[in-house]
Order: sequence, then structure tokens, then C-alpha cells
Amino acid sequence: MSPCWQSRNVPFARAFWEPHVILPVPVKRRRHFLLAEGLENTGDREGAIVQLEQSARLDPNSALPHGALAELYGRNGRWDQAAAELRQAIRLSPQSAHFHYYLAGALLHIPQAKGDAMAELRQALKLDPDSEGARLRLQQLGISP
Repeated sequence: MSPCWQSRNVPFARAFWEPHVILPVPVKRRRHFLLAEGLENTGDREGAIVQLEQSARLDPNSALPHGALAELYGRNGRWDQAAAELRQAIRLSPQSAHFHYYLAGALLHIPQAKGDAMAELRQALKLDPDSEGARLRLQQLGISP
């Protein structure tokens, strides 16, 4: 099963933007995001991770760098790290149905975490009852939404 965020055809640095997350982005953080996006586009995912980690350090109260880091970790099959970054993103932006949905996607790749993944999908639906992705994923798991 591929990560749920890979189904989107948008650059990773914009994949997690939501109305309540988009704020004026500090110039230094934006520079690291752009560098990370360029590095990722050239195949240097480790370099992109370093830039996103720097972005997270520069703006510790923003969920966005954690979501983007989670995406890169997921693309590298580092599901435990992806889940940890998504948990941090949720701590900073608890009302984000997207982060709960993406955390469920990461957890489904971790043995023994299926129950946690289902709980995250239910939370995503609670926050966004129109989330077709969460509803479909629960149905695929044989659980009624």
C-alpha cells in the first residue's frame, strides 16, 4: 500500500497547507522549504530532510515542516519516523483532519499499529465528515465508518 500523500500530484511543501495552517511564512523557513523541495526534486531526499529539519527548528510552533518531513520519511519507507513527525504535527495542529489521515497511512505500514491507524481514521472523519479518503480507507479495512 502506498502512502496516502503520494496520491496527490502537488509538491510536498504545499501538500499539507490548510486554511488554518497557512500563515505568513518566515523568510528563513521559506528558504529551507524551497531548498528542500529542490533537493527532493533532484532525488536528494536526505538533503531535503536536513533542510526541513532546519525549517522545523526555525519555527517550532508550525506543523507544516513536520508534515513535509513525514512525507519524505514515508517515501523512504521510514514509517516510524513518519508517524513521529505526524504526531508532532497533530500536537501543533490538532484540528487537522489531513494530519490524522496521513498518520493512519503511516501507521498501516507499522506492524501492531492497525488499531491506532483505525482510531486516526475515525478522528479524521470526526474532524472532516466529508473525508472520502478516510471513509474509503476504513471500508478497505472492513470497518464501517
